[in-house]
Amino acid sequence: MAWDLLFRRYQLPLYVYLFELARDEQASLDIVQETFIAATRHLGSLREDGKFGSWLFGIAHQKVVQRWRKQGRETAALEELAAVPADAEDGPAELLIQDFPLEDIAAVTGAALGTVKSRLHYGKKALRKLIEEEAL
Repeated sequence: MAWDLLFRRYQLPLYVYLFELARDEQASLDIVQETFIAATRHLGSLREDGKFGSWLFGIAHQKVVQRWRKQGRETAALEELAAVPADAEDGPAELLIQDFPLEDIAAVTGAALGTVKSRLHYGKKALRKLIEEEAL
């Protein structure tokens, strides 16, 4: 029951984050599933319950990197991510993943704070587009 609540709580934010990284709907869905499977297996390594979200996003980030390595695209993908402009229109309060301090997200991803803001902005934009497409 508790695991279902956690899954429902983090499923969409994880998907948006992964979609922004992978730019592939099916791969993002697969990695969300792989992330929760890995989290179930390694729940004992979680040191602070309050850091569950950061811990989960860290697992998801590692899953993306592993997928890139398997596909031999790690360098190209990282270059693409670095090229995303850091001028997000929305402030941190308007971003989708509001529960995690931006500094935590930056620490998990190894990205600069401005890059995190930009990625969240573009993730929110991608989510809006998906929701609009579903509504049609």
